[in-house]
Amino acid sequence: MIAMLYIIGGAALGIGIAAFFSNLMKKHAAAQKKKQDEAYERNIQEKIRKHRNKNPGDPNSVVQNDITGVGLGGVFRLPRFGNQDGPVDLYVTRIHRYNNGGNNTWYELICNYKGRELLCEWYRKGKKLHVTAGFEDECMEEDDIGLTEAKLIDFDEGKLKTFEWQNQTWIYLSSGESFYYEDDEDEAEGFYLWSFENSDGSETIDIEKWEDDDEFCVYHEWAIDPKKIEVFDAGKGRR
Repeated sequence: MIAMLYIIGGAALGIGIAAFFSNLMKKHAAAQKKKQDEAYERNIQEKIRKHRNKNPGDPNSVVQNDITGVGLGGVFRLPRFGNQDGPVDLYVTRIHRYNNGGNNTWYELICNYKGRELLCEWYRKGKKLHVTAGFEDECMEEDDIGLTEAKLIDFDEGKLKTFEWQNQTWIYLSSGESFYYEDDEDEAEGFYLWSFENSDGSETIDIEKWEDDDEFCVYHEWAIDPKKIEVFDAGKGRR
């Protein structure tokens, strides 16, 4: 009996020590993330401060508020959108290019926002510039918005034109094969894309189906007024 109690006590002690070190590691990871977030925020604010302190008379100090010229390392501010409480300051970490196989090309700026990955896309339609933004971690699946693969095929075949989600009517825009160029390089990867927008064009939904992937990725984004975007640092510029 005494031996059994020792065994049980030892096991409990072992579990307690394991739990202690597990909690310690979690606290350490949280502290490291906090430091990284604070360093990120300092970097962003320093770039903004330097931009605002530049001499307006110096032609080299002028940064155009043009999202199409922002490259890696760029810093810019989006106006309030979606559920955000105010403007969003962003740092560009990667840039990808997309094309639908024709003349329609768009760019995706992968941005860091307080540890979250924000996707900011822009493209031109005629002379008009279109910009959208949304968070990668808010990506959904097709059934989350009440759609199925069969219904998506119905959109392809013209049997459906709209669907309802979040008390809004979403209008079918287009669907077909598109191509992804990682880091704006030359090698392409194909995928299928369905595009929708709400009735006033203030929000968009893109549904992606990648080759050899059984799941659909649903991206809900908000339209951004390009005139309200502030660029503080263009970074390396776009090639």
